[in-house]
Formats: sequence, structure tokens, C-alpha cells
Amino acid sequence: MLGCTEPAVFSVSGLTVSSREVSTGESCTVYVDVSNTGGLEGAYDVVMSVAGVQTDVKQVTVGPGATERVSFDFTSGDAGSVTIDINGLSTNVVIREPRPAAFELVSLAVEPTSVVLGESCYISAIVRNTGEVGGSYDAELVVDGRVVEMKQVSCAGGAAETADFTFTPTSGGASEVAVGDLSQTIEVIGPAIFRTSSVSVSPEKVFAGEAATVRATVTNTGDVAGTQSVALAVNGRQSDSQTVTLGPGGSKSVSFTFTPDQGGTYRLSVGEASTSLAVVALETYTSLIYHYSVLYPSDHVVNDADPSTVMIKKSGTGGLALLLDRLSLERTPEEYFNGIKEGKKKQLPDWTVISEAEVVEDGIVIGYTFDYSNTVDGTVWLGKGVVLKKGGFGYYAVYTTPEVDWREHLAIATTCIDSFRAPPVKTGDYTSAAHGFSLSLPDGWCLIETSDADWPVVFFVSYEQPVIVGSMYLEPVPEGMLAEEYVSLLNSQLLEGGFALVREAEFAFSDGHKGHESVTSEDVDGTQWMLRLIVVIESDVAHRLTFSGTTANQNTMNAIVNNLARSLVPAE
Repeated sequence: MLGCTEPAVFSVSGLTVSSREVSTGESCTVYVDVSNTGGLEGAYDVVMSVAGVQTDVKQVTVGPGATERVSFDFTSGDAGSVTIDINGLSTNVVIREPRPAAFELVSLAVEPTSVVLGESCYISAIVRNTGEVGGSYDAELVVDGRVVEMKQVSCAGGAAETADFTFTPTSGGASEVAVGDLSQTIEVIGPAIFRTSSVSVSPEKVFAGEAATVRATVTNTGDVAGTQSVALAVNGRQSDSQTVTLGPGGSKSVSFTFTPDQGGTYRLSVGEASTSLAVVALETYTSLIYHYSVLYPSDHVVNDADPSTVMIKKSGTGGLALLLDRLSLERTPEEYFNGIKEGKKKQLPDWTVISEAEVVEDGIVIGYTFDYSNTVDGTVWLGKGVVLKKGGFGYYAVYTTPEVDWREHLAIATTCIDSFRAPPVKTGDYTSAAHGFSLSLPDGWCLIETSDADWPVVFFVSYEQPVIVGSMYLEPVPEGMLAEEYVSLLNSQLLEGGFALVREAEFAFSDGHKGHESVTSEDVDGTQWMLRLIVVIESDVAHRLTFSGTTANQNTMNAIVNNLARSLVPAE
């Protein structure tokens, strides 16, 4: 019949396997080519049989004149020879038992081969499994014939793994390192050995809060270069550290800064070397009457029975002398200092100022610092001092010791004198910047500003006038309290304490405020003393002026005190 197309015609050829010998349980791939020699595309069933038993079927579609490759997976069973058949083509595959795990050492690496005593080297051994079955190998690190470590290495058949070890030698010289039948020699050399010497501290005596510098020499007495942390220990506890790198035989100076926070003796150690530091604790003396302040060593004893002549000394070593003089407002700092010099020379003919310098405050010379010397009973004394003139007050402060002790006490003397602080002293019209009240001081009078918020100012009469002491006290009071009520409460306390009430009355201030005053008295060893209180209350704050002195002096100064009190304008 004309025009007919020949149908698909299939043939199978080229039967092959990926491996003709496999281990039990191992797989291989079977291939066969299917060709269509007909004129139409068609589907063909490819059947694989193993030992006469069909195990798989795959249908393949092949175009006219085309060839397609078909593959099957074959997983072996028991050992022996097996026939694989695909559509009439056959081949044999031999199945054998797999080779058991067997191990060989491929290589041994040691890094480094020259190691410093106390440092580590790293050993790597490559182990290969030449069998076809996975297994474990016990890799032993042997050093000089002694097993020092064992690691179990697991390897699949035909694979290789690495056994890694770390070894830190404990003695010098050559050592043989081995894993299995492979070995290498390492050389162990002496380490860097750092020694510390020549520890010193400067200065050898400081005040609490003052820094001292600790220096030491560090030397590498070992055979190799090294880097180590060098530490400063204070009383056995590490305080600071730094890293030092030195070649063999090299030396380097290191320094640390140590600032003690309290007095005492400190042991300072760098490595195996040490020294000691004496720390002087400082305290602050503040005059309760004149409100100046100064630092002094805590082992000195304060004697301020006379507030105008205060001695702060340590037996056998000298110390501080603090003197206060009442002066006219017109006297200059230079005149005051010259007067002190003249008085000292009359008392001690060889009293000599070695050096002096001006003390300037707000661009004005208010005094002088000075170094001096003198001789007492054949002993030479040295000292440092300061003289200040502020308002009607002269301040004279010196620190002195015998010459043989001066070097040891120079830093103490300098610190004490440099720390001397006189309070602000005011004259004339005054307004409190901190509290807002104002008043006018009588001619020749001075006012000292204190650091006490409740008791902010103290009054002092002219050095030529009868002595009375005055002050201002500020105290919050209940809302609406009257000055009369406040004064009555104070008087009740005074009367319970043995005072007698002299008078109590209203007090008028120049700015129109109304207040209240009281006068009480007491007998002290046969002398009548008078206490005068003048109070005005503004914005629920009592402004209390207090004046104390003998009855005779109070009566003499009554009019002047009245004028001062009337000038008070309380803070609003």
C-alpha cells in the first residue's frame, strides 16, 4: 500500500554495568541502549531481571531513528556471581565481601620544631583508612617513649582524617615526638625570664590623695625574647600593670603612678623587688571663731584653747602656729608684715626671712608667703609661712621644724601653708549674695562670711572698741509666726538655762519693718554678761541678730549696735 509509514521497531543493545565487582551491600548502575528503527515514535518496556527474577521495569519513549539510554540501580546481596538480564541481554556481576578497615599514617607535622620551655607545640597526624568499611583508630602521641595523649579517630572506608595534639614541654633539650611509626624531633629552649630590680618611689613620703611615682628596672635573663606583664602590687594586691617586651639580656625601666587615699605605710612591689611609701593623712582645722581653715597632718595635736593663738604640733618635730591679730582697717599688708618681722627680730635676733613673695587676690596684694630661719637654744629652725591682711584681721601662719628634720617635713610644710584659707571679710555697706539681706557696718567694724548656711555672717567690732561678738542667724519659722512669738520661745530656753530677762520690746528697723528684741543676762564668775537678740521675720524666715559681751561693754556699744541692727533689710 502506497503512503504507509513503518511502525516503531525497537532493539536493545550495549548492556554495561558501572562496576563488574562490588562489595556486599554496595550498589552499581546498569545501562542499556534502546533504539527505534521504525518510522513512528513509540513506547517500549525495558525489563531488568536478576538471577532470573524480574526486579524493575522502565518504559521509554523513543522517536523514529533515535536511541535512548536507560539505567537501573542494582544493590548487591550475598557474595557470589549474579546474572543481570535486560530484554534478552545479560551480563555477570561478582559480589564479594568488603575489605575491613585498615589504617596507615600518611604524615606527621610538628609546629614549631623549636619551642620555648613552657610554651606549646602543635602536632598533626593524618590517618587514612585503606579498607572499605568505616572504623576507628587510636592515635597515640608518644614523647620520648612515653604516651602523653590518645585520640580516637573515626574514618569512613577509603577516607583520611587528622588527629591534632597540643604538647607543652616541661624540661629543656631535644625530645622525640611520635604518632605510630612516624616521628620528629623538637628542640626545647629556655624561656624568657624577667627579673625586677632597683624599685624606688618618689617622693618617699606623700599626703593622702597625692600621687607617687614607682620605678623599677626589668631585665630578661632568659635565652629568648619575650613579652610579659609587669605589675605593681600594693600591700600584696595588684594595682596596675603594663606589658614589656625584651630581647635576651635586655633591660627596661618601667614606672607606675600610685595615689593612696589614706594615711599609713604601703608596701610597693614590682616582681620580686619592693620598697615602702609613707603616706601622711591630712585633716582640716577650721577656726570656730574666725572661720579660717588649714590642712594639718593627722598625727599632730591641736591646741586651740586660745582661738587667737592656735598651735598644731607633733612632739619633738615642730608643726603649725596660727595667730590672728585685730588691726585697723587702714593698716596695709606690707605694714603688717614689717611689724611681724620687727617683732620676731626683737624676740629672736637672728630671725631671718630667706625669701618672700606677694599674695594677690582680685589684683590686690593682701599678704606675703615667706621662708625663714632662726635659732632657739643653739638649734637652727627652718620654716614656711604666710601673712594675710583682710579687713581688720591679720592672719599669721607658719610651719617650722628643726633644720635636721626640715627636708623630711618640707612637703608637709608646703602643703599646709599653701592650704591656708582666710574667710571673706567685708566692711561698710554689705549685701549677702547667698541670702539676699543687707545692712551697714559701723566704722571700723568687720564682717566675716562663714560657710554655714544657717549662720552666714559674724560681726567684729573695731580693734579699739570694747569687745562684743555679733552674728546673724537665719531660721525658717511656721507660716504667720510673729517676731515677738519667736523671741519669747528663745527667751524661755535662756531662762531655763539660768539667764535673767532684762527687757523685751518691739524693735523698729529703718526700712519700716517691725521686729522684736530681748536682753538677758547671766553671772559668769562674778562678771555680768549680756545677750541681746534682735529679730525680724520676712517670708517665714527669722533674721536673728545676736550680740554677746559683758554688760559694761554692751552698754557702751548700745547705740552703735542699734544703728547696725536698724540698717538690716531682710531678704524678701
